[in-house]
Amino acid sequence: MAMNLYTQGVDPKLKVDRVSDIVRIYEECTRMKVHERHPYTGELVYTAFSGSHQDAIKKGLDEYKEKKPLYWEVPYLTVNPADIGREYEPIIRINSQSGKGGIAFIIESEYNYKLPKKMHLEIGKLVQKVTDEIGKELEPKEIFEIFKNAYINIDELLSLNFFESTIVDKFSKDENKVTVVAEVSYRGINTRIKGNGNGPIDAFFNGLEVLEIDSFELVDYEEHIMNTGVDAEAVAYIGLRDKNKQVKYGIGRDCNTGIASIKALIGAINRHIV
Repeated sequence: MAMNLYTQGVDPKLKVDRVSDIVRIYEECTRMKVHERHPYTGELVYTAFSGSHQDAIKKGLDEYKEKKPLYWEVPYLTVNPADIGREYEPIIRINSQSGKGGIAFIIESEYNYKLPKKMHLEIGKLVQKVTDEIGKELEPKEIFEIFKNAYINIDELLSLNFFESTIVDKFSKDENKVTVVAEVSYRGINTRIKGNGNGPIDAFFNGLEVLEIDSFELVDYEEHIMNTGVDAEAVAYIGLRDKNKQVKYGIGRDCNTGIASIKALIGAINRHIV
């Protein structure tokens, strides 16, 4: 009754901010188990397995954090779990029924990778494949391991040995105002490349033409800072589309923003040509 009042904005004058301790003491004293789906207090009450539920919760939490409204209003969560001593982290759990929104939520909330919206479907399929094979729920660290191995700084076939970019004339109206000189290793052979473009990514891309790699179209690019201070690193996300209209992403992480972008580009290329 107290919790029902609380959800309607009425203060029940009861201390409910440590509900897990209340459950623990109840179970110890009565030797009875609180059902995992018991309203407000059950272990799985603030957990979503359904992909549509996960996506709705993620969008609701994002809006709540961004707009900071006076009242709590997130789909499928009648109360803010933090108000009663629970946490956000267990809300999204991943099994074979989970959707791409829940997977993106785990990767962002646990590891601070803010995946582009267009990338959600791709990572969702990778994780879904694993959950279908093993038939069990995945822990966040297992999800991140799949994500890391598939995307971050992938350089099996094409890798970067050296990179330098120069602005030819920052006041020039010429689109090809950036020159890149780099050394890459492609299938075990080191090659020095040079390219011009309207930015480092474009110039590097143009320089790769000497390797006669299949042509790709850049369709998505995003970046953000992973952390702050002296240990700050940049993370870049690049999506490339091949001639068959298939889009694959690469992620680069480096203390240099420009290098992070080039690593992301190389990763996306490797995922296409592997």
